[in-house]
Amino acid sequence: MEVLWREVKLLVSLKGRVLILDDTTLDKFYTEEIEVVTYHWRGKHYQVVKGINLITILWVDTDSDGDERP
Repeated sequence: MEVLWREVKLLVSLKGRVLILDDTTLDKFYTEEIEVVTYHWRGKHYQVVKGINLITILWVDTDSDGDERP
């Protein structure tokens, strides 16, 4: 995520805004047939496991007055 932040930090105004990034792995130890299941480091288990990597991005604009912007 550090690499992503270095790429976009000059394009993002942080005043009144929050960007939350989260990544997690959904463990799939026993599956063989799902294409998106690959190997990922899982901090919970302190090892590489089979699973689906899920990345969640949330942008909150606390300065917004509720008007829609183009």
